[in-house]
Amino acid sequence: MSKTILVVEDDPSIRALLERCLSGDGYNVIALAEGTGVEAALEANGADLVLIDLGLPDRDGLSLTRRLSEEFRVGIIIISGRRDLTYRVVCLYMGADDSIPKTFEPP
Repeated sequence: MSKTILVVEDDPSIRALLERCLSGDGYNVIALAEGTGVEAALEANGADLVLIDLGLPDRDGLSLTRRLSEEFRVGIIIISGRRDLTYRVVCLYMGADDSIPKTFEPP
């Protein structure tokens, strides 16, 4: 059984890239364009990992991170264009397991 990754990213090109790369590596990918519905998707499908873009149009990504870390047993990795160390520490404090910069390239 493959692991499931929930991708929450509003940029369609980044969301498609992540979905294509992760599913190509054998992961089951659930992709959402908004933060609304994340909890319902986790309850319905479960997930082993959530990749969250903090710049979502409908929800504060940090608050969503905090909620998911408190309510679900799931790994959380933040996707953000912000690179400063203080912001990364805040993400970890809010419940993220790690963060990656938004400008990334697949292998």
